[in-house]
Amino acid sequence: MRHFVHTAMATRLEMWLCGDDEALLRSVAFQLWAEVDRLELMMSRHDPRAEIARVNREAHERPVRVEIELFDVLQDCLAWSAFTDGYFDIAFGSNRPKHASPPPPPFELDPEARTIHFTTPDVELDLGGYGKGYTLDRIAGMLASYGIESAFLQSGTSSILALGSKEDGSPWIVDIPHYLDAETVLCSRALCNQGFSYSATVSAGDSHPSDIVNPREHRAVTDLAACWMVSPTALQAEVLTTALLAMGEEKATRFVLERADRSMEMGWI
Repeated sequence: MRHFVHTAMATRLEMWLCGDDEALLRSVAFQLWAEVDRLELMMSRHDPRAEIARVNREAHERPVRVEIELFDVLQDCLAWSAFTDGYFDIAFGSNRPKHASPPPPPFELDPEARTIHFTTPDVELDLGGYGKGYTLDRIAGMLASYGIESAFLQSGTSSILALGSKEDGSPWIVDIPHYLDAETVLCSRALCNQGFSYSATVSAGDSHPSDIVNPREHRAVTDLAACWMVSPTALQAEVLTTALLAMGEEKATRFVLERADRSMEMGWI
């Protein structure tokens, strides 16, 4: 097993790849990091060269044509927003009606022209609660094409995708910490071909609240809380933990009971 590290999307990405051919694993890692960099140039709102940054600059004034992959991502984000009754929302600063269920979309998509146009003048898109999971799932697809079936992929400390099992046949293990003390492990979960995400409204050792927003209320989530999810994909886990924190524990628990399938598991801290 080989360990590879890369920095992109303002975070540390790590991979543990299982296999005996070290040269092959290094070559695969090089290709995967190139894909990560490509995705960053599509989804970053901070890099002025990125496609989302261009959309944020121009879509207030006119419909902006985007590449097929980004258009598919934006359609998927709207679908997730509808599924979560608007608690997952990639639009910042959009003054849409409160309490609508779900709130009206912050942008319009034209499938024929493949364009996006903002519906309010103050909106800005941020794929921060989507991009890490999407990237890990993309990496997993590439690993499968190279015949690598066992790997542990981690983006920062919050998004994980475990493929297969360890070289000794045992499952991959993820520890779930307390949001106020990263050294305190509350529980552990065994993962095999599953995604995992952990989201908190405050980081251990940091007195400043996170940037998680309740889009239905147009306010920051200030309650001290954290939740985690195990799901079939990293994207699904990341999107839902973001939405669940915005909902609050009571509504989130009800949401999971009513809408989640048996392949998902959630915990609240």
